[in-house]
Amino acid sequence: MSAAAAVGSDTLLRLLSELFDSAAAYALSRLLERRPDLDKPSEPRVVVPVGEELRVSLDRLAYVAWLEQGLALASDVPVAAALRAGGFGSRWRLGWRTTDNRPMDRYGAETYGERVADLYDDWYQDHPDTQATVERLAELAGQGPVLELGVGTGRLALPLAERGLQVHGIDVSPAMLERLRAKPGGERVQLSVGDMAEVAVEGSYGLVFVAANTLFLLPSQEQQLRCFANVAARLSPDGVFVVEVFVPDPARYRDDQQLGVTRVTVDSVLLTASRHDPVRQRLEAQQIQLGPGAGLRLIPGVLRYAWPSELDLMARLAGLRLRERWGGWRREPFTATSTMHVSVYQHG
Repeated sequence: MSAAAAVGSDTLLRLLSELFDSAAAYALSRLLERRPDLDKPSEPRVVVPVGEELRVSLDRLAYVAWLEQGLALASDVPVAAALRAGGFGSRWRLGWRTTDNRPMDRYGAETYGERVADLYDDWYQDHPDTQATVERLAELAGQGPVLELGVGTGRLALPLAERGLQVHGIDVSPAMLERLRAKPGGERVQLSVGDMAEVAVEGSYGLVFVAANTLFLLPSQEQQLRCFANVAARLSPDGVFVVEVFVPDPARYRDDQQLGVTRVTVDSVLLTASRHDPVRQRLEAQQIQLGPGAGLRLIPGVLRYAWPSELDLMARLAGLRLRERWGGWRREPFTATSTMHVSVYQHG
């Protein structure tokens, strides 16, 4: 008896739909990665009858952990084998293997910030590196002034201003800047709505920085290079440009796709679904927030990543050179296993 026959196509499709709706699809994909032997299972001892439904609701998020541990789908459950075999590939609607994905035609530079503004502080309030980031930036800033590109709701700009530094922030999202202005001390930060690639501000700065992968929100190499060039024009003679971004890892994207659990609390779950274009070095993603009251929230994002060596070349073309590179804000060494980097550029 084949796995597909044991399950039945209608049951399988309903099962997949239930799993996706409950956020368990991520756990299932993780299990399949760890269990390649499920490609050719032995005769199944547990058969899911045709017409039987597996119902999983969002308020039973423990089921995700159950799947993640491999307790729900072991080698004697045929659904995993059917998924890997691709027997119903043309009918899948979960996106693991389909390439029928409409581009984000309505996505604009401000879309991410406008959608995430009211959630951003909650997501990053316990960010473990915030204090270390502020300490290192203050050290690099000297007497300032400081310019942050993609200032957002002020996670870094506000504590820098509290230290007495003159801080200017640029962001393309009015909603993010409104949140910053409403916070205590928000009046200390000079704010501008605009494209951070243009760096449309006056004066020169002892420190310009862009943190938390924000540089990659500029969706083309041309825009990223223009950002470097415009930053160079605003740096004081001894000023520095600091970039914090992740190190690209295409191996994360099986079939150029990824579905992951980013955050789980008692009342909510945050998922990230991504599609990867390795030719254009582009990620199109949706962050999916599920929880009571807010229901379902979709926060789209488009990133164009760059390798450290490519960023160094952009800097050189802009008249800058790499001064230092760390594997984190605590000056950790940057090595082949680093997942992010903090790069410090200066006039060359």
